[in-house]
Amino acid sequence: MMTSKELFLTTLRQEQTEYIPFFPRDLTLGMDAVPVRTDEIFHDGGYDAELSARCVLALQDLLNSNCNVGCIFTYGLEAFGGLTKFPENGIPYVSGYCFEDYDNIDRYEPSQILDGYLYKGMRRSCEIVHEKRPDSAIA
Repeated sequence: MMTSKELFLTTLRQEQTEYIPFFPRDLTLGMDAVPVRTDEIFHDGGYDAELSARCVLALQDLLNSNCNVGCIFTYGLEAFGGLTKFPENGIPYVSGYCFEDYDNIDRYEPSQILDGYLYKGMRRSCEIVHEKRPDSAIA
């Protein structure tokens, strides 16, 4: 029997498999599986990678999915002058748009996306999920 990772990769190569793998592409559904609040993962300029990974794994256990995102996902717009709000419960949302302040466009630094806490935290969450489930496909 194939691991979920092998099943997913075989399907991507368009080869015949016993069934089509299940991949719930979601932003925050894993938080409902634990349950935790949005502001417990995204908090005061921080990102709780351990808690994010726990949520992802709980959702995978609940749904028996073959692939998962690897982290509770959002986007960082601050590098381009945008603003993301993180409600206590629910999906993070855009509150201020990128490049809204055209007069200050020179101050935006795209490298902040990679240097920021969101990217580092989401990457660490994916690493934790991979460490705990090495045979699971992570997108």
